[in-house]
Amino acid sequence: MDFLTTFFNYYDRFINPLQGNWQFFISVAILVLFCFALVQIFIHGRFIIIILACVLIPGLWPAVKHIGLAIWQIIKFVFLRAIIF
Repeated sequence: MDFLTTFFNYYDRFINPLQGNWQFFISVAILVLFCFALVQIFIHGRFIIIILACVLIPGLWPAVKHIGLAIWQIIKFVFLRAIIF
């Protein structure tokens, strides 16, 4: 999770100098764009490859779980920042 700490530090350095209203809108925009990217993956059918890889290669499950937890942490972080500011 060292990557997430570095990512959040860069995010804080970018967003802290801005006013509260701008922080809110930027956080919401990032969250919307991230969700849009996830939806595009599922719409274009690429999720089938991901599911097949998880089913066919059991050793891949811990990596996929770790990536999913990292994505969840990023969503929670951005969402909490959008609510706070």
